[in-house]
Amino acid sequence: MISIKFNFIVLFFAVFLTAQAFSLHSAFASDSSVYNLELKKWKIYNDGTHSMETTTGLNNALQWAKTNGKTTFKVPSGTYLIAAGKRINMVSNMVLELDKNAIFQKEKNSLEIYDVIYMGSDVKNAIVRGGTLRGDRDTHDYSKKGLYTGGTHEWGYGINISGAENVIVENMKIEKMTGDGIFIGGVTIAGSYITTPFLEQGSLDENGKPIPAKGKIRSVGRTQTNFDNKAYKTHRNVHMWLPKGLTSDTYDICYYRSNNSFISCEKERKAYFIGSNIPDGADYFRVVFNASSVKNVNVNRMTIDNSKNIIIQNNDIGYNRRQGITAGGEEVQILNNKIHHTRGTAPMSGIDIEPGFFPAINHLIKGNEFNANKIQIVLAYGEGAIIEDNNFIRGDVPGHVGVHIHEDYQRSTVNNNKFDGSGLTLLPQNIKATGNSFKNAQVKLLGGNIEFDNATLIDTSLTLGEKAGTKATNINITLSGTNKEGALYLGKKTALLKNVTITGASAANSIIFGYGSDDNIYENLVIDNDGKQKTLLTSGKYYNCTLDTAGLSISRSGKYSLDDCDITGKNSLLNVENMYGDKMEVIVQNSNFVLTDKIGYAAAVYVLGTDKINFLNNTFTANQLSAASTPFMKFGPYGYPKLTKIFNVVVKENTFQTNLAVSGIHTSNAGTDSAPYVIENNTLYNAKLDLKSNDSNKNNKLLLN
Repeated sequence: MISIKFNFIVLFFAVFLTAQAFSLHSAFASDSSVYNLELKKWKIYNDGTHSMETTTGLNNALQWAKTNGKTTFKVPSGTYLIAAGKRINMVSNMVLELDKNAIFQKEKNSLEIYDVIYMGSDVKNAIVRGGTLRGDRDTHDYSKKGLYTGGTHEWGYGINISGAENVIVENMKIEKMTGDGIFIGGVTIAGSYITTPFLEQGSLDENGKPIPAKGKIRSVGRTQTNFDNKAYKTHRNVHMWLPKGLTSDTYDICYYRSNNSFISCEKERKAYFIGSNIPDGADYFRVVFNASSVKNVNVNRMTIDNSKNIIIQNNDIGYNRRQGITAGGEEVQILNNKIHHTRGTAPMSGIDIEPGFFPAINHLIKGNEFNANKIQIVLAYGEGAIIEDNNFIRGDVPGHVGVHIHEDYQRSTVNNNKFDGSGLTLLPQNIKATGNSFKNAQVKLLGGNIEFDNATLIDTSLTLGEKAGTKATNINITLSGTNKEGALYLGKKTALLKNVTITGASAANSIIFGYGSDDNIYENLVIDNDGKQKTLLTSGKYYNCTLDTAGLSISRSGKYSLDDCDITGKNSLLNVENMYGDKMEVIVQNSNFVLTDKIGYAAAVYVLGTDKINFLNNTFTANQLSAASTPFMKFGPYGYPKLTKIFNVVVKENTFQTNLAVSGIHTSNAGTDSAPYVIENNTLYNAKLDLKSNDSNKNNKLLLN
C-alpha cells in the first residue's frame, strides 16, 4: 500500500500530524464563536440524574451549536449521566471542552456494547478535551448475553472513533469502561462476495494478463469487481475479508480501465490487514487468490472508511477493563498519556493495535507512561509503528507482558524507551530497536534481521538467534545475582554480537545459554564477574574478547574460534567436552590466559572430547599456584586409560608461565588409541611436559625463570 521508503514516511507522518494539530488548534482558537452550555435551555442535568433528558439535551445542543456557527462548546462542572443505550454524537469542526470538574458518567447498564462519545465517518476536524469520561465498570450487570456477542461485555468504550478524520483527544481522564478507554477503527462502506461462479483457474502476470498457474485462481468479468457504486468517488480502497476455501490469505490485485486496458497490479496484499488503493481511472479490478480449486471459495470484497489523522495526547487512561486504547486507523499519534491498570478481560493492553478487519497504518507512540497493564503494548497486525521515549512500569501484574510485536506487523522501530519490569518481544523481520534501557525484564529478538543497538540491560536477559541475521551491538548488561535466565541465550541461527559487555553474575548456572551458529560473530565481547560464575560459550567466532569468569565451557557441537582474547579465571580457564555427539571443532589463537589462584578440579584447561582442537600462539600464566600436583593443560580424563574422545590436537607456539613445576601440557592419558598430537614450538617457564609416546614433540623449550 505504501511504496516509498519507511524513513521518509516516518518524517512526513510526524511533520504532517504536528501541522494538523497546530492548524486545528489555531483555527478554533482564533474563532470567537464559543458556546457556553445552558443547562436549563436544553433540559440537561449536571447532578448525575435524568440520563435520557441529559443525553438528548447534550446532542441537541451540539447540533444547534454546529448549525449556528459555533466552534467551541463548553460544558460546565458537574456530573452528566449518559443514558445506557445512548451516546454523545460528536459533530465536525467543533471543540467539545469539558470543565476540569465535569464528568460524563455512563449510566449503569447490562449492555455488551456502548459508547460515551462517538465520532463516526461524518466527523471531521474535531477536538474533545478536558474533564472525565467514566464507565459503569463497577456497577455493570455482566450477566446478559447477546445472540452474537458472546457475553464478554468487552465493547463498552469511552470514545469510539470509527472513520473520523482530523481528531484530537487531549487532557482528559478516561476510566472504568467495560471495554476500552478509546477505540480507533473504521466503518464499512460497500462490498460484494467473490464466489465460485466468478472465478477460474490461473493467475495474472505483472501486466495483468491471464497466465496458467498451479494453485492459483483468478476472478473473471467485472460483475463482482466493478466500481459502479457512487461510494467509490470518495472511498478509494479495496479490502478482502473472511476468505473461505483458500490455501493462503495473501492475494494479488490488478486494475483496469473501462476499455479493459491495464493500469497496475499490487502483489502480496494480505486479507484483513493490508488493502489496496484504487488508482485513478480504474473501472474494475481482477484478483488472484491462492487455491487449488474454485470450488467452495467465498471472499468478501469490502471498501471501508478508516479513521485518519488522530492525535491522543496528555490523557489519563486507567482502570479500563479490556484496553487502554485499541489503536487502528491511519496516521495516528499517541503522545504523553498515562495509560495504566488495564485489567479484567483479554487482552488487557495499554495499547493494542488490533482493530478488527480495519487497517492500522503509521502509528507514533511517544512519551507515554505505561503502568500495571497486563500487556503494555501489543502490535498484532498493521504497518509502520514508531514506539519511542515511553516509560514502561510493570506494577504488580501477574503474567505481565511488556511490548510484544507480532510477526504480522510490518515496519516498526522501538527507540529510547525505559522498560522497568516490562520486557520486549520482537517477532517480525527487519525491526530496529535502539537506545532502550531495561531493568528486571526479558528481551527476545525472535524475528530475522533485527537490529538491536545501544541498549542498557539490568538484571535482564537477551535472546537472539532464533531466526537469521539479528545484530546486537553496543549492549551493556549488568547482573546483580538475582536474574535466573543468565545474560544471553543464543538460538541456532546466525547472529552478530559486537561491543557487548556483561558485568556481574546471575542466579543461573551460566552467563550464556543456548546453541549459537558456526557463522556467529562475537566481536569485543566482555564478561566481567570476577570469577564468580562459569560461562558456556555458544558456537561461532570470538574476536578481541575479554572474559573474566569462573571458567569457560564448550560442550555443544559446532565450530568455535577464539582469536585475540584475554581470558581470566580464578581456578579454571577452559573446559572442552562434546556432550551431544555431533562434530565439534575448537581453535584458540593469539589469546592470553591468566589463572589468578590455584588450579581447581582436574586442570585449568581441561579437554575431554572434541573432533579438533588447536591452541596456537597463546600465552598461559599461573603465578599463584600452591601445589604442583594438578596439570595446567590436560587432555583426557583421570583414571584407567579409555578409548580416546579427543582427535586432531595441535598445541603450537604457545607460552606457559607458572610459578611451580606443574605439568604444563599433559596428554599421557588422552586415550588408548590416540593419534599423535602435534606439540611443537612451545615455551614453558617452570612447567613441564607430560606427553604420550607418539606425540610430535618438537622444538619445545623448558626454561626456568
